[in-house]
Amino acid sequence: DKEFGMVNITDQYAVYRVRLDYFKLLTTENQTITGTVQWNDLRDMATLKLRNILPGKQKITATVKVHIEKKNDSGWQPLTSDSEVSQTVFSTGDEPKSIPDNNVIYSYPVKNQYNFYRDEYPRGYIKLGVGQPNLFRPEGEGNKWGYIARFKTNKGIEETPVTYSDAEAMVYFDIPKTLNTSVVYDMSIVKKPVSVGAMDRNLQRSEIIMFTTNASDSLSMAKNQLTGTITAETESILHSYSFRTSMYPTFNDKLSSLTNWNVQYKVDITRMSLLGIKTTSNETLDKFETEGLGTNFEPLVFAYAQRGNFWIDSHVNPQVYELYGASPNIMLDRNTDVLGILPLRAMRIFNSEEKGYLSDGTTSSSKKGDVLFRYDIPHYVYVDFCELRNKAAALYLGKAGMTEQAKRLLAGSIDDISRGKYPFKINYRLPGLNIITTSKEFNINY
Repeated sequence: DKEFGMVNITDQYAVYRVRLDYFKLLTTENQTITGTVQWNDLRDMATLKLRNILPGKQKITATVKVHIEKKNDSGWQPLTSDSEVSQTVFSTGDEPKSIPDNNVIYSYPVKNQYNFYRDEYPRGYIKLGVGQPNLFRPEGEGNKWGYIARFKTNKGIEETPVTYSDAEAMVYFDIPKTLNTSVVYDMSIVKKPVSVGAMDRNLQRSEIIMFTTNASDSLSMAKNQLTGTITAETESILHSYSFRTSMYPTFNDKLSSLTNWNVQYKVDITRMSLLGIKTTSNETLDKFETEGLGTNFEPLVFAYAQRGNFWIDSHVNPQVYELYGASPNIMLDRNTDVLGILPLRAMRIFNSEEKGYLSDGTTSSSKKGDVLFRYDIPHYVYVDFCELRNKAAALYLGKAGMTEQAKRLLAGSIDDISRGKYPFKINYRLPGLNIITTSKEFNINY
């Protein structure tokens, strides 16, 4: 799908591209396996991302069809009416009998989570990278099956029903309201028989009548034959991991317990003042709350500043951001989707002492320490102002036709933060789903 140039047989330079017509997989029953084509950055390699795992013990036919197009004044034209088709056949092995860790994109609770808030959200889930619907069939192998989530400690077991969404490749289950706080739980997704069938249900009974030389006598003889096989009706664990429950039922309960805030102050490398508030918590924040999990999900706890103070509304916004976008050549290099154009999401949350900790499956005690929320907006405001002012100067200084945005940037300056109240919100979101379940307002009184 990438353009390339070459000299043809008439010594003329031309531009071509190879176009993909289709890339598909077919089962032995000629059923199409659902997937989406994904390209690499260079667009010279395509892969087929499957919705579900490949069916086991089958011969799969992979077929790719492409054609070549040439660029001319009117657009792209196929070189010939014929396309090139390539086909290969391969066989699959047994389907996995469980959900491997590397097929889990995100889950709730999270594996090794140290602070799981029992009442934060009523539903647990496990998002699969590739669907495994055959693991959750209600009937199979001659049996009827049910699925449960089992929460186990050395003191007892809680169980809730499990459902599987084929369309979402998602396992769902309820979070028991009776989970204890500050406890390590071993959680399992369990497949279990709904009812126990007869042990001889694959035995086919019949009777043979045998006659003797005396016509009035006969003899009957039983003839029993085993047909097929039956599968032992035993439980099997489809997926398992451990996590620790927080000492607080909800994240809001934890935030409400935080008192005696101390205002923090430091001067940044930009000579701007950075504010923060710090307090001691009976339970600090775990790694998933402050760091997230790579590309799988963002930090579960995050903060963003709010408007409503003089420094932002009456100084920073009109000076730097109010006319942003009016001049297409005076734009920021940073990705404004991350922090916002006005960088209100430039806030940090971290523990002053132990950082990045997770559950080891055994420790249940809370980790006490200092928690700090820092207001980094002044740093980004100053950096943004300098960048935009320099671009305005390069475009308009000493020239006519200066835009209003450029005039403001070149005539003004950025003052350090002033005394006042700086409001912000702390939020808790669910991993992967990004549903905000808790949002609480705080202030830095500077």
